[in-house]
Amino acid sequence: MSDDAYVLRLDERLDEGVRRVARGRIDHAVSVLRDPDADPVEAVHTARKDVKKLRSTLRLVRPVIGERLYAAENARFRDASLGLSDVRDAQVRSATVDALGERFVAEEPPGGWWTVRAALAAPEAESPPGLEEARERAAVAIEAGREAVDRWPLGEKGFKLVAPGVRRAHARGRKRYREALDDPTDERLHELRKRAKDLWYHLRLLADAWPEALGATASEAHRLADLLGDDHDLVVLTEYLERGEGPLAADQLAHLRALIARRRPELQAQSFALAARLLAERPKRYAARLGAYWNAPHLTE
Repeated sequence: MSDDAYVLRLDERLDEGVRRVARGRIDHAVSVLRDPDADPVEAVHTARKDVKKLRSTLRLVRPVIGERLYAAENARFRDASLGLSDVRDAQVRSATVDALGERFVAEEPPGGWWTVRAALAAPEAESPPGLEEARERAAVAIEAGREAVDRWPLGEKGFKLVAPGVRRAHARGRKRYREALDDPTDERLHELRKRAKDLWYHLRLLADAWPEALGATASEAHRLADLLGDDHDLVVLTEYLERGEGPLAADQLAHLRALIARRRPELQAQSFALAARLLAERPKRYAARLGAYWNAPHLTE
């Protein structure tokens, strides 16, 4: 297992593992942002994923390091990636149209799916203006947080270091699920998506405790985040269409709106069914179960 792997190891102290994982995401993000041979848009996408994993790792130890330090470090990495957030919008629009086409393959819009897709993909998507400068600014800001990782006050020993964070993340997920189920506004669904990602990332970090069981649960949490992500992408596409920025004809717009209106309830129903299972346990019991897995005797080959 490489030193920058996104997993906490049973054979290392948890505080050392948390620092290793955090430094690994920082180093990888900076490396890909500064790689002259990397595809610019994909480099940004990869770096943003690294920052999301880094911030989720930070949330795992949030109760231990304290709110003031958490807020400062979270803001540092959040702000570092803000300048990169719009780079892949055109690509996401194209992928969203592709997904609609796969779901409604026999219900093509006027002109066909390819015509609509091409119209929504901005020509500057391959190399947006100012992208190189934005990459370097983000790399500098992310790299500036590396030394601070060594100063995170990770004083608790063993699973006690992460147990409060595991419990807190699960509790927030249950709350967001209930809120979205009660009133599935775009904002509440997006908040549930963010909490689903935390659940996924935390399970990935702790999967070494029982790879077969936790790995499978992590995959389901990933699927939940993807379902909610697909729903969010449809929201973003709808907002783009409503602004009238795209060159689609009126009949094409009407067709897309109708398909989106049918697809979103499907995605939400699947999301709620999956969230109900993933978040069924009470947070305290959930954290205790993961702690029992971590502390149990483990087989060695």
